[in-house]
Amino acid sequence: SDHPITVMDAIRLVEEIVGRSAQLVYRPSHNADMRATWADISKAKILLDWQPQVAFRDGIRCLADWYEANREWAKEINTTDA
Repeated sequence: SDHPITVMDAIRLVEEIVGRSAQLVYRPSHNADMRATWADISKAKILLDWQPQVAFRDGIRCLADWYEANREWAKEINTTDA
């Protein structure tokens, strides 16, 4: 959408939805790191007559629900710093 969200706000939302605290490791930021993100969707609205149908919170909720329903498959995903 065209509503900005910080990385920390996204993390807090995921924590709230899944009911667990993230194990955060703070490191110095890299030049490529983003602090916040949002899309300029004005062109899509004009050219495609499009606008988001799902709010960020609802999308994260759907993602968490999908992950919970697909844990057997998802457990094969490597999430470590290998």
